Amino acid sequence: MRNILYRNVGGTHFENMTNASGAAPNTKPTFCGVVFDYNNDGWEDIYLANDRSTRNDLFKNQGNMTFEDASAASRSDLPMDAMGTTLLDMNRDGYFEVYISNSPLGNALILNNGDGTFTDIAEESGTFFGSVGWGVNTLDFDNDSYWDLYVSGSEIGTEVLSSALYRATSTTSFERMQFEGMATDTMNSLSNAVGDFNNDGRMDIAVSNTAPTYSQLWQNSCTNDFHWIKVKPQGVLSNRDGIGSTIVVYAGGIPLYQHMTAGTSFMAQNTDYLHFGIAENTGVDSVKVEWPSGLEDVILNPAIDQIHTIIEGSGSTSVPVLGYIPGTTLCAGDEVTLSADIYGEGIEIEWSTGETGKSIAVNKNGNYSVTVTKGDQTFQSGTIEISFGRTPEVTVDVNHQIGVRLGSIMIIENNGTNSYRWSHDANETSNVATDLSPGFYQVTITGDTGCEITYSFEILEQVVTSLDHPLVAEIEYTVTSDRLLVTLPSDLAARFQEASLLNAAGKAIQQIQKVGPEKTLLFNGIPKNQMFIVNLGFKEGRVVKKLMVKE
Repeated sequence: MRNILYRNVGGTHFENMTNASGAAPNTKPTFCGVVFDYNNDGWEDIYLANDRSTRNDLFKNQGNMTFEDASAASRSDLPMDAMGTTLLDMNRDGYFEVYISNSPLGNALILNNGDGTFTDIAEESGTFFGSVGWGVNTLDFDNDSYWDLYVSGSEIGTEVLSSALYRATSTTSFERMQFEGMATDTMNSLSNAVGDFNNDGRMDIAVSNTAPTYSQLWQNSCTNDFHWIKVKPQGVLSNRDGIGSTIVVYAGGIPLYQHMTAGTSFMAQNTDYLHFGIAENTGVDSVKVEWPSGLEDVILNPAIDQIHTIIEGSGSTSVPVLGYIPGTTLCAGDEVTLSADIYGEGIEIEWSTGETGKSIAVNKNGNYSVTVTKGDQTFQSGTIEISFGRTPEVTVDVNHQIGVRLGSIMIIENNGTNSYRWSHDANETSNVATDLSPGFYQVTITGDTGCEITYSFEILEQVVTSLDHPLVAEIEYTVTSDRLLVTLPSDLAARFQEASLLNAAGKAIQQIQKVGPEKTLLFNGIPKNQMFIVNLGFKEGRVVKKLMVKE
């Protein structure tokens, strides 16, 4: 036999999704399964406890009615003779652990690491059992706010464990309790369920034994004065029993988590409310119900030591909206998709823009919200303010390399003060880059709104001897002592624009803007024993001459 996944398509009709979903591709002897959101991505996943030393399975919900086998990647694929499962959040971090019964090789308590992986801590936590385990369950029998564990076993006799009640002494360790009556329990037991049958605020345990032994009901006689609260979820958009809901009780600044499941232990189902012990706290700050529909209800300061039925939409309810995180930088030209994270049959969704449907595309400033209606009930999201910052507007001036003069790039700001990151120099943060050799350059400009724009440039090496004229050969260069006299032919002198004297690195030493007497250019302070360059500019182009004066 193989596992089968049926999808409810409305009313009393179901569709077999086993093959299409990829959630049960094996023929392992599965004894128990538990459905919960192991990675807190908003989608219910499936964990299967398999018998006969076959490995357990974890199927990760992809959110599109398909599942991915995450057994090995999550390290939850333990080889066991697994029988029963139960959930608990022992360390109060919002990620659920799974406790799994086994043969005498030992039960497993897989700690949810919060990163998609699990670690078996049964032995070090004190919950190893080491007998033939079947039904397992989570409860807080002494209302001290720590989750305890109960195991039913099928071994008979005083030399073996036929059952065990593990009391949590911290968020990571347990001790086995031996109460009167339970200490002498040597029945062959298979399943168990928990609930408060006499409504005294203490969780009791019902145990199913094999024939001919009668079933047992263990009444909790704990005598401390610790307080408690019970929560019964009732869905409206979600299923009526609130199956798949996560309930969080905040008491004394500590969050306590439980997940509402349709079944647990082994062939068993607990009471239809969730019980939370709150120890010596004399009040509860709040109760939050995270519904399968996506809605969240928050009830502030509920009375303690009583049961509360929370109807979906009856508290401080807000439709969650995905797609935008407040404080995220959005820039002109960007687009963000807002989605109402809500599910349910017969619902109508309308946005403040007048658009309908689960999602809308937003590309301009404004306040956005969504309203969800089912029948005569209305659910509203909070207001989401979205602002698109302006992108930097600049003018770029690029000067290419001319002769021995290196290139430069200047960014002229047109709409605010910007910051700069250059590809060629991480320490350069100004709007000007100089001394650029021929090649490719990039600058990322960040405006005062946090928006960025990136420009790419190429510095070209210009041809400097482009003056194609025989008069070029008639230019005279006369060096005497520390002076350079350049004499130009009359035709070139008439077209002269400027001249520069540069050192070997291309840095200007002197500049001359006009021709002197006798069509000459006079440079003083000529460097000795090193090369220097004369850069002459004319209307048609440039002429470069390299010289050296020796002592």
